[in-house]
Amino acid sequence: MIMIIITSTGLQRFSEQPRYTEVNPGEDALLTCKVIEKRGVCSWQKDNKPVGIYPKKYEWASSSMGMHAPHPGGDCSLWVRSATLDFDDGIWECQVTASDFTTQDALTSQPVRLVVRGKTNGLQTENGPIIYYTVGSKENGLVEIRLNQPVCRYRKSLG
Repeated sequence: MIMIIITSTGLQRFSEQPRYTEVNPGEDALLTCKVIEKRGVCSWQKDNKPVGIYPKKYEWASSSMGMHAPHPGGDCSLWVRSATLDFDDGIWECQVTASDFTTQDALTSQPVRLVVRGKTNGLQTENGPIIYYTVGSKENGLVEIRLNQPVCRYRKSLG
């Protein structure tokens, strides 16, 4: 008789980390984060500050039973609802606390950017459309994009 014993290290680890994401203002963005052997508690931070879970704003993607339901299958993914430039544009990280205090298997994902695109005002010129973006509340940005031209120019001035 041959007996095969399969053991697992039991340490939680990422199977999928969040990625760079772009979204238009008012649209929803999904920040994906999946953990194998997850036993810790999922959380998110934006720009090095903790993010709370709020209905209709920041919601667990895996939760169909409310905002504090467990994360089945290690899914710590987060929906950012009705994205806005002021609140949601920034650097995001998925975090999971350690399985227990002696295991030391806490996780922090790579930091990724969620870009909330600016509203556009399009102008038509003889060389093609020019699109202008306003970036942030204290910075004014000018982005010029022309069709059939590989160059994108960006100019900003402090307001």
